[in-house]
Amino acid sequence: MKFTPQILLLVIALLIPTLSPALAAQPEKQPMNQSLRPGDLAPDFTYVDPETSETVSLSSLQGQSVLLVFYPKAFSRGCVRQLGEYKKEIALFKESNTKIIAVSNDKQEDSDRFREKFEFPFVLIGDSELEIIEKYDIPLRKWVGKKYAQRSIFLIDEKGVIQFINLDYEVKSSKQEIYDQIRKRIYQPLDPRLN
Repeated sequence: MKFTPQILLLVIALLIPTLSPALAAQPEKQPMNQSLRPGDLAPDFTYVDPETSETVSLSSLQGQSVLLVFYPKAFSRGCVRQLGEYKKEIALFKESNTKIIAVSNDKQEDSDRFREKFEFPFVLIGDSELEIIEKYDIPLRKWVGKKYAQRSIFLIDEKGVIQFINLDYEVKSSKQEIYDQIRKRIYQPLDPRLN
């Protein structure tokens, strides 16, 4: 049997992911084992506000909504795009009284440089000790020998209750879903008794 270059390339393309996961194009996804559900109280955590250098807790933000974003890696193309989209839509978040907090398992110094370079108008937390990531049961995805937080979002209401969760956020296709959730909050109260 004679192997043409096209057949050899096809065989190589099929074998690479099985021979070396590090060479595969996409990070390995972990199975979803999420213990948190909409309606649950959001787990509390603290962080240092980059603007004021004060320690802030999630529970101290009651009275405003929070979009809690978990992203894999500072300076990566997908994360620049995702957080850049939120930056472009910052007026929508302000109108809905929604604070954005973005978390990765980077070091805080890397998160600070990432925020400064792209001028993100919201908090970026480097959770290298995985405290927040574990509280929210965010899977870690293995990619090129390292583990990164799986891209996920939580929308938390003014009372600290989780209203919406997407544990498999796709940069290209999921953003409209969260914007629709935010717009609903602007034009319709969460509590149906207020209608």
